[in-house]
Amino acid sequence: MCETCKSRKRHVAVDKECKSCIQSKTRETAQEQGVKMSWLTEWKALSAQIQGLLDAARFYVESSGVAQKDLYRVANRQLIPQTQSIFDALRKFADTHKGSIPPAAAQSLVVLFNKLDTGFPNLKDSDPYIHVHVKVTLLTSFRSEFEYHIADTEAVAKRLSERAFAHLQRSIVADQEVRSKWIEAFNKNELSCENSAVSLTPWHMGI
Repeated sequence: MCETCKSRKRHVAVDKECKSCIQSKTRETAQEQGVKMSWLTEWKALSAQIQGLLDAARFYVESSGVAQKDLYRVANRQLIPQTQSIFDALRKFADTHKGSIPPAAAQSLVVLFNKLDTGFPNLKDSDPYIHVHVKVTLLTSFRSEFEYHIADTEAVAKRLSERAFAHLQRSIVADQEVRSKWIEAFNKNELSCENSAVSLTPWHMGI
C-alpha cells in the first residue's frame, strides 16, 4: 500500500509510494525550484537596464565635452529619471526575492541601498552631471559584485545537485533497470545507496 495516498497501487519499495505520488512530488519540487529561480530571470532584465543606462551615460559624458555643458538638460529629463527607476526596481526586486537570492548577493543589495541613502546626503541638490556620474557608478559597481556572487561556486553546485537528484528521482520512477539497481543498493546499506546515486547520475551531461 502506498503510504502517501493509502491506495493499493504498485509502489517503489524504497519510497513506499506509488508511481503517481512520486511523480506528483517531482512536479511540486520542479515548481518550487522554478519559483526560487524566477529571480534570476528578473535580474537579467535589470542587469540589461543597467548596461543600457551605462551606455547612455557614457555617451552623455563623452558628448558633453570638457566644459560638461548640458544645454538641453538631458540628465534631468532622461538619465536621472531612468536611474531612479532602476533603483526603485532594485528595491522591489530585493523585497520580492530576498528569500531566494544567495546571501552574499542579497547583502550587496543592502550595501547599495545604504550607500545611496546615507553616503551622498547632498546628491539631490548637486549638479546633474555629478548626480548621473555618482549613481551610474554605484549601479555599475553593484552589478559587477552581484554578478560575482550569483556565479559563486557554492550556488552553482547547489543548483547542479538539485538537478541531479531530480533526475535520479525521475529515473527511478521511469526506468525499471535503474529502479532495480537502486532497490538493490538500498537493501544493502547507505554507502551502497550513495555509490548507486553517483553511478546513476549523468554528471558528464552537465547535471
